[in-house]
Amino acid sequence: IGEYGDLLLRGECQETEPVQVTEDDVLDALETVLQSHMSSPATRGFALTATMKLSTRISDNVDRIRSIVSIYGSCIDLELQQRAVEYNALFKKYDHMRAAVLERMPVIQRNSSGQNSEDASEETIKEIQLTKVKQEELVLAQQPAGPVCDLLDLLSGPQEPLQPSLAPAQPISTTTSAGGDLLDLLGGLELTPPSSAPTVTIYEKHGVTLTLGCEQESDSGLLATLTASNSSDSDISSFTLQAAVPKSVQLHMKAPSRDSLPARGAAELTQTVVLSNPNKVNLKMRIRISYTSQGSAVQDTVQVDSLPGL
Repeated sequence: IGEYGDLLLRGECQETEPVQVTEDDVLDALETVLQSHMSSPATRGFALTATMKLSTRISDNVDRIRSIVSIYGSCIDLELQQRAVEYNALFKKYDHMRAAVLERMPVIQRNSSGQNSEDASEETIKEIQLTKVKQEELVLAQQPAGPVCDLLDLLSGPQEPLQPSLAPAQPISTTTSAGGDLLDLLGGLELTPPSSAPTVTIYEKHGVTLTLGCEQESDSGLLATLTASNSSDSDISSFTLQAAVPKSVQLHMKAPSRDSLPARGAAELTQTVVLSNPNKVNLKMRIRISYTSQGSAVQDTVQVDSLPGL
């Protein structure tokens, strides 16, 4: 209803006689779901997200949608409250970005090679929309990603944990001070700093370079860092990233460090992504890159079939 709300209002249907509905009818239905005590937290989260999506697909009820969303900014359900706070921030501080953030998710193409129904289900891709907000102004709670968190959530990749290696202990000299003996014991240990996370360049075009680095945080938890730079002679603005992963993988994407790339590599944009892969599926990632250069909008998509360090 939220993603394709504009098509619903047109009343187009090839198989059955279309039912004419109004914008108020759709919003009334969503409010009923939100207010019903029979609705689970996940269902209410989906209804709130659908309501927010409609704010860019209809034109006459935006104020009503803003009012509905603001009510849940103080909801006792923390996950629903977090979503409402994020959506309120889009209305108040980042309204000029709202249409881009809530645009329709792109359709993921299936592999042309044959696969059984189980593999097809596992490889179904869900799109994750990215909010272009300053990290210091909109801090996202560090909670396990749930079904409702998927809209503004995150991407990540793994890397093996690095343990500091110990050099052989030096001979302990005999002194008359007990304190000196303790210091000698500690002084014989030298820690080797961990090596940097493996990175791979996944996009390089029009002077824009995007690299992906991965780090393993736990058995199923992964941390990925996307780093973008601009080596061209022109500044780049409105830089955003969108991503897709297998359906069984949970994502949480943090806010980027900036939304522009100055010319000649003067500064980099970084974005941290958290990923949970409890089912240990084969990790793939599709990333869409959008930006404006010299007044022209550029959009590219890159497929990452294997994450570095795995």
